[in-house]
Amino acid sequence: LERYLNKNSTNKKYLDSNTKLINSYKLDHNTVELLRELKQKGYKLFFFSDMLPETLAVQKERQPELFKLFYAINIRAPQNDFASKLTAERYIDMKEFVTKKLGKAPEHYLFLDDKKANAKEAYKAGICSIIFTTATQAEKVLRKLKIL
Repeated sequence: LERYLNKNSTNKKYLDSNTKLINSYKLDHNTVELLRELKQKGYKLFFFSDMLPETLAVQKERQPELFKLFYAINIRAPQNDFASKLTAERYIDMKEFVTKKLGKAPEHYLFLDDKKANAKEAYKAGICSIIFTTATQAEKVLRKLKIL
């Protein structure tokens, strides 16, 4: 449903439905704790989402502590032509932004997502990706890689 709504995001009806859908998501506290631990270890966290600007404004108001964890935010917005995470170009643009902002080469990036299609696009753009469905699963992988 999210992908369908994203494909039609220029239509107000779809945009409104997409906003309602994303606003219905529940915050996973284990994921927030994992993000806190990564930040405390000195990692720069980037919020990279298909969320739309209107939805981001609502979410930032609802979850200010969550959004304080992120170094930068990249969502579907006019400056990236509302490009979806299902396009490698969006990851390429993000890579350029992160490289410029941090001065770190892409081999220092790690993309975490719960959708295989997103991880595939990140990989196409040359970004190491981890697919996870729970914070516990992601944490195990990060510990195995000695990131945590």
